[in-house]
Amino acid sequence: MKAAEYVIKGLIREGITHIFFVPGGTLDPLLMAAEKLPEIQLILSGHEGCAVFLADGYAKVSGNFGVAMGVAGPGITNMVTGIAEAYCDQTPLLIISGNVKTAVQGRGAFQDSSVNGINDQAILSSITSKQVVISHVNLVKPHLNKLLRSMLGHSSRGPVQLSFPIDIQSQDMPNDSYQPISATMRQPRFVDEVACQTIWPKLKGMTKVVIYAGNGTVISKATDELVKFAEQFEIPIVTTLAAKGIIPEDHRLSMGVLGWYGNRYATDLIINEKPEVLIVLGTRLNQTSGLALTKDILPSKTFIINDIDESHISGDHQPDIFVLGDAREFLHYLNNAEQRDVLLKTKAARQHWLNEWLPKSSRFYDDELYFHDKLPVHPARVAHEMRRVLPKDTILFSGEGAGSFIISHYWTCYGPGQFFTPIRTISPMGWGIAAAMGGKLANPKVPVVSITGEGTMLMHGTEIQTAARYNVPVIFVVINNHALGPLQLRAQHMENYKAEFLKIPTYDWVKFAESFGITGFLVEHPEQLAPTFEKALKLNKPVLIDIQCCNYQTPTYAYDYYTFGFPWPEKYQKNNPKH
Repeated sequence: MKAAEYVIKGLIREGITHIFFVPGGTLDPLLMAAEKLPEIQLILSGHEGCAVFLADGYAKVSGNFGVAMGVAGPGITNMVTGIAEAYCDQTPLLIISGNVKTAVQGRGAFQDSSVNGINDQAILSSITSKQVVISHVNLVKPHLNKLLRSMLGHSSRGPVQLSFPIDIQSQDMPNDSYQPISATMRQPRFVDEVACQTIWPKLKGMTKVVIYAGNGTVISKATDELVKFAEQFEIPIVTTLAAKGIIPEDHRLSMGVLGWYGNRYATDLIINEKPEVLIVLGTRLNQTSGLALTKDILPSKTFIINDIDESHISGDHQPDIFVLGDAREFLHYLNNAEQRDVLLKTKAARQHWLNEWLPKSSRFYDDELYFHDKLPVHPARVAHEMRRVLPKDTILFSGEGAGSFIISHYWTCYGPGQFFTPIRTISPMGWGIAAAMGGKLANPKVPVVSITGEGTMLMHGTEIQTAARYNVPVIFVVINNHALGPLQLRAQHMENYKAEFLKIPTYDWVKFAESFGITGFLVEHPEQLAPTFEKALKLNKPVLIDIQCCNYQTPTYAYDYYTFGFPWPEKYQKNNPKH
């Protein structure tokens, strides 16, 4: 067996069904090996960066890792932004780069990216958890195993790079079979029960107890234990954007998202009600999830953090108690510990507190925008009509434009793994377009929608050709407000700021889509939204919907306030009875 075939067959044994790539000479043996195996499909992307975005979406939806391949040199430099996004997000990705023959490395070879060339490893060193260079065919097996273990490890989870010279790809492997990574490596289950014991004295007599659930609960598949915990003790749950839907957002104890583009319930509960105890599960409390690193997030009495990696604790928010371990195991402990009577004794008081407080707030800011019927269309109305038409299990990839922010606010998720956005990390333009296709390939049975703006379309809109080429039935929704939305929103707060260059000419995105063989629809009136989404759903093929939207101003208050210090509108100040 050739080394290239060994690697591809190993990926198949790990459950990988798709590889995302842009071809090049130094990948030929790998691509020829993959083409011969029907268990895996090669997906040709238009750009190496989008190949990584595709792999990212595939990994997030499948729960497995994603694989992206490109040539060394320009292939890797094009991949950098996508790899950085995955690194910040802790998405497990295997990046395979073909390199020049070992005998010509460092001798001026074309696209030489060895340590003696432009040095791919140096370029990727800060955005991968591990890198290996195959220098001999006997190292393929141990190095691949080492890479995958690092990629899936709880403290090193994220993208890794395999640099694979073309001559070694074509060499014969020793007669060894591939051994898949252990399931316990993929999902370690442990919790520090000694640290858990220290929690109960802090919970005694506490009524205002709140859980703040982050991405760790998603990775841990902790929904069942989280819902059980909320219901058993009548404890409200707020989430990060990454964990949106980890508890169904129509559940009476779901307070929605806290932080950027978050829900009013969550903001009011944490800032104005000020819980006595806040239990944080699996989030780094960065700018987007930690209320811009302010003290607003801190409870009045006890701050508890549970995380599977102690290095994730923000230096800005030191906990009173830290519990090392898996989020699901931690919740399982809380749900079944003998001392849980401490929380059960305050359950009735907590229920009374919530019943008194909830009517004073609301899930959304500016609720009336959800039914907005004026022209141009408001993104909040887009969210309303999508939610009304699309099935409950629809997966939404929300992109980087201001319209996407607003839809993220108004969109309701009914389960985990139904909402993905890059906004919480570095937020690269074009991620949502490609990642949605990767997600759809990972789960073809459910509808997948990509929400993006025309600024993103200008940057990576051509990637929709991949959906057309492979008939990946994603619904691409362009929130078209004829401007670079987030920049325009900020400009509204800046005196004498000239925003003319932020405007985008009117382009015909329907014709753009049709040029690739994709069905396009133009929406200019609110009443067109529902019928258009119904048509798109029934077609079961790639569709682009160009929605002519207004130059909206709301509800981006949390984004403005916690990012740039702009004042909240007076009606949302603390002295208002509804805030």
